Amino acid sequence: MNVSAATYRLQCNRELDFDRIRGLVPFLERLGISDIYLAPITAAGPGSDHGYDVIDPTRIDSKLGGEAGFLALVDELAAHGMHLVLDFVPNHMLATIENPWWADQLANGRDSACAHIFDIDWTDDGKVVLPVLARPLAEAIAAGEVRLDAGDNVLRYHDHAFPLAPGTDASDVARALAHQHYELEHWRQDAARRNYRRFFEVDHLAGVRQEDERVFEETHALIRRLAASDAVSAVRIDHIDGLLDPAQYLDRLERLAPDRGILVEKILAGDEQLPAAWPVDGTTGYEFLNAVNGLFVDPAGLAQLQRGYTSFTGRDASFADMAFESKRQVARELFPAELRQLSDDLAPLVPDETRGALTRSLIDLAAAFPVYRTYVDADGVPEHDRVTVVEATAEARRRGHGSEALDALERVLLLDVDLAQRDAAMRCVQRWQQFTGPIAAKGLEDTALYRYNALVSMNEVGADPKGPSATNVAAFHDFNRGRLAKPYTLNATSTHDTKRGEDVRARLNVLSELAGEWGDRQSRWHELTRDLKTAVHGEPAPTPNDETLIYQTLVGAWPVDDVDLPAFRQRLHDYFRKTAREAKERTSWLDPDDAYESALTGFANALFDHAAFLEDFRPFQERVAELAVTNSLAQVVLKVASPGMPDVYQGTELWDLNLVDPDNRRPVDFAKRERTLADLAQSEARPAVLRELLEGWPDARVKLWVLSRALAFRRHHEALFTEGEYLPLETTGALADCVVAFARRNGDQWAVAAVPRLTAPLGYPPLGEVWEDTAIRLPSDATVPWRNVLTEEDLNVEAGAIAAAALFARLPVALLSA
Repeated sequence: MNVSAATYRLQCNRELDFDRIRGLVPFLERLGISDIYLAPITAAGPGSDHGYDVIDPTRIDSKLGGEAGFLALVDELAAHGMHLVLDFVPNHMLATIENPWWADQLANGRDSACAHIFDIDWTDDGKVVLPVLARPLAEAIAAGEVRLDAGDNVLRYHDHAFPLAPGTDASDVARALAHQHYELEHWRQDAARRNYRRFFEVDHLAGVRQEDERVFEETHALIRRLAASDAVSAVRIDHIDGLLDPAQYLDRLERLAPDRGILVEKILAGDEQLPAAWPVDGTTGYEFLNAVNGLFVDPAGLAQLQRGYTSFTGRDASFADMAFESKRQVARELFPAELRQLSDDLAPLVPDETRGALTRSLIDLAAAFPVYRTYVDADGVPEHDRVTVVEATAEARRRGHGSEALDALERVLLLDVDLAQRDAAMRCVQRWQQFTGPIAAKGLEDTALYRYNALVSMNEVGADPKGPSATNVAAFHDFNRGRLAKPYTLNATSTHDTKRGEDVRARLNVLSELAGEWGDRQSRWHELTRDLKTAVHGEPAPTPNDETLIYQTLVGAWPVDDVDLPAFRQRLHDYFRKTAREAKERTSWLDPDDAYESALTGFANALFDHAAFLEDFRPFQERVAELAVTNSLAQVVLKVASPGMPDVYQGTELWDLNLVDPDNRRPVDFAKRERTLADLAQSEARPAVLRELLEGWPDARVKLWVLSRALAFRRHHEALFTEGEYLPLETTGALADCVVAFARRNGDQWAVAAVPRLTAPLGYPPLGEVWEDTAIRLPSDATVPWRNVLTEEDLNVEAGAIAAAALFARLPVALLSA
């Protein structure tokens, strides 16, 4: 794998096309980036701003500049000694007429040359069921909503267009429909009849059968060609868990792109590890994000916040209970077709008397599953997957109704069936494994994490809001040592899918250190703003649960410059509408409640003009934001120096106060970042300059200073970080638990990273004598002298240790070289 220093993620679209990206290459090289990590560049749907709605995986999107634009970018990268990481989407394609592959199979059905590509169950009447209508078909036809367009040879329904089969009589809509290889149905009444696999619950993204080697070859022609180029260092595979057989797919990909890195988007839950047999270099880094974030959450403060949350909201359900019920809800509401198909397939494999409870048991077991999926294949059931199934079944029995159907289901999932039934059981297991991931994604990520708001900085993909992923320094060191086996896995702190930007989380984590004050403030704000609430369906709106989310969001994402407040107000309107719909409690995407949404967004908006609230809120928010600067700088150093590849999401070299997508995919002011980096390049690391950077923290130059210098050091010492050992360092003294320090060693090359944590009691910036007698002990065989590459100062080692007061004399973070 050629990735050597750091990746920089860019969201390609019309505004950020290959030509614009080419102009950013010199800036990114100066920043210390070795590889540009591009969002999907294959042809995507009209107006796509993300590239995951692929219409043709075999060609480069013309909206981005096409083949010519891509090659020009490659040449520019080569001139700067840089490479590309390509994001590829194997699991799904856009299911609209703009996709020629989908259109062909709709027009020609089973006889289509593309019929083998999409994951369609043709067993009923050989038609694709498309639940797109807002009313029954007969009513839609009578209203003139479904109509023939003979000129374009399509059938139209509002913005939808469907190709007509050859020989269609275009004189009558009903007769024409009867001749098609698809059926138009009501989106809700007939949802259970849908017979094609989707990306999660998104009807317009159809699953692709990568288990068929012909499909793999046809859909990977472009990747095969691009991966042969020296410009490509790695391929990032989107949603690997959606595939029927991920291991088989990855083996094929490794043969297709030898000597190229493979990174997978894989959510690792708890202490779950990547399957050892997968030929991959690592993940996209959510597990790193959560481990780092947990370092800056005070466990005692978190427990106090959770108690306060229960008191403020009146909710006493645990997060585990909330997650279980959320997963059950989405299974019933969003995936009825998948449940029907699974039940039908399983029915012949279970006793007759259990079939009536089979669907309910499927729901309970999926809700109890602790990971996204298992990886049972033709070779059998891996032991860790066996444990997962057994423990999940026991949990489903405890939480659910308990039935003989669960016992029967467990036996099938463990392939404990007669030999004659094994092939059928294996097919059921494979479908089950494609089912549990969407249930986790929609039930946990997109429902429960929007319902449980005790401390929302912990509500990230793969996290456990009950407690931080790493609540102490020793746990973080254990985590980092485990990553030495995958030195090219990504260290992410923000991505296009994170629910909050890295610096929003850094701010909110401070609340765990101010838990008592936060409880008092929140209660006071609740009383101050009673007049802003509206009665909706007989109850005050917003709910206390949504109210605490509003307050936390304002604390975490409030702009550093008041000139940005008008745009922030509008962003919050869209954001709170989305969070409420995702939570699916008072409103939802399926059943929007306009009255509640108006009350919710109106309340949030009114806070900006509420003098009494602002008088109390603004000083507190500003203090939290200032204290969080230390957390943010510490995250940067840990990301760069830890095992794995630092990944920078576009624009986050300055403060990242973004919220969930689409907010975090807004255009970035790269010109501002280029100017700021150029100005910093002219500055010397004199004490007065560093003091100015710290005092002027709102302009974020201090973050860019730390990031650019750390990345530059890493890029000049690649082997030290990709091949070097990881050595936890002991800290001593009064504040020993408030420092994280480790060394990296490769031969006679050394680096030491040291950062503070939980420093709210020390104030901002936590420099010099506030550290009292705290010290970091260095390895006895380390060479000297040590130089801090962030401050350009030499440091004295006395009795094998460096005093924290000296280490953090000019900056509250350190990266040492020897």
